[in-house]
Amino acid sequence: DVNVSAGTLDLPATTLSPGAGVAVNGVLFLGGASILAGPTSVHGAGMLRLEGTSTVSANTTISTATFDWDGLGTGTSHTINNGVVFTINSSTLDSDGDMDDPVHLGGNGAQLIVNGPASWTQTGIFHANTAAAGTAGSSTAIASVDA
Repeated sequence: DVNVSAGTLDLPATTLSPGAGVAVNGVLFLGGASILAGPTSVHGAGMLRLEGTSTVSANTTISTATFDWDGLGTGTSHTINNGVVFTINSSTLDSDGDMDDPVHLGGNGAQLIVNGPASWTQTGIFHANTAAAGTAGSSTAIASVDA
């Protein structure tokens, strides 16, 4: 279990495994190449920020006030593996207002479900599965297209 009751906890590449309980009431940074492998809970009034690439390898739900999926830089990629459901129940998705890293949504039932903000912007490339299916939730995704 990880409990960030206040302040900032900056971890290297981390795997949040099944059974892990993560309470974030401050700021939790997970280093590049972190894996979300189905922790029991990730919740709190604080911010979870991924600092680099990430892989969601088992069904995972993020329920922090702010989830900053792409961290402070650009150019890293995030993957939701085949058959995995990744749910984001955060009122703020990304502290700077857009997701500018590429997202790879696997096939065979992979899903990205975003509930929280009224809308969010994907400026990085979104690689959908071959069926172009798997995104849902109460939030509207806004794609940014370079002409």
